[in-house]
Amino acid sequence: MDAEAVEKKFFALLRKSSTGKVSTQELINYMQKVEEFCEEEGMELSEFLEEVFPDVICEEVHEIINDSDWRSDEVGKNCVVDPEILRQLYPILTKIDENTELVFATNPHTPPEILEELSESTYDWEEDGTASALARNTDKEALLRKLAANPDPSVRFSVAENPKTPQDVLQLLASDEHFSEHMLYMAFDGGMSPSATDPAEEMIKCSIKFAVLHNPNSQLALITQIAGNESNFDVEGNSDFFGSQGAGINSAIKREAEKVLQSRS
Repeated sequence: MDAEAVEKKFFALLRKSSTGKVSTQELINYMQKVEEFCEEEGMELSEFLEEVFPDVICEEVHEIINDSDWRSDEVGKNCVVDPEILRQLYPILTKIDENTELVFATNPHTPPEILEELSESTYDWEEDGTASALARNTDKEALLRKLAANPDPSVRFSVAENPKTPQDVLQLLASDEHFSEHMLYMAFDGGMSPSATDPAEEMIKCSIKFAVLHNPNSQLALITQIAGNESNFDVEGNSDFFGSQGAGINSAIKREAEKVLQSRS
């Protein structure tokens, strides 16, 4: 089998099966033939698939399934809405590339049992990951409650900023002193922004407390609680993390809370 021909055939079948023009079984059967070919040739399937899909599968899959750009939390009007098609495509696509979990984590029509599986995923990239993407996009209360207890602070940050998160969960997250590793990566991987006049102001935007403050579902009493707290963050106990921004971090989050209160009054 020629890698280029396999890629072309795969995406042709994926496009047709995603719209119901052909059965997803045709795609399953084709991938079984690819696997059999690798066995006959004494090749590792994973290595052959890397040759077939060097860097394109995630982008094209996202476009086909979600009618959207790769890693976008938005889905287009032509996204796949049939849960059964999504259910059948899920094991095919995630077996090829685990990164495609994101496609299903952001599609609002993904079946509940797959969402449950995705909520337990530990797959990540650039300090973000499947569970975090799911936490940003799901409107399922049970999932949000589960993800709020995830050990990854990036996931909890996503729960804190989701407007569907229940108020009692936001109350718990308001005591969370951690920072989203994904937000920190995005903000500071290239160094502090040259336009930053107050580094602490930029740093708090990566905190779970900041996400709670700006969640429209957060009650005024909760925001007032943060605004009135002189030590929202344990700066002395986490001096290695806060570094030179430690001195102003509590003042910065209090000012942010006061701004939110003023904007709501």
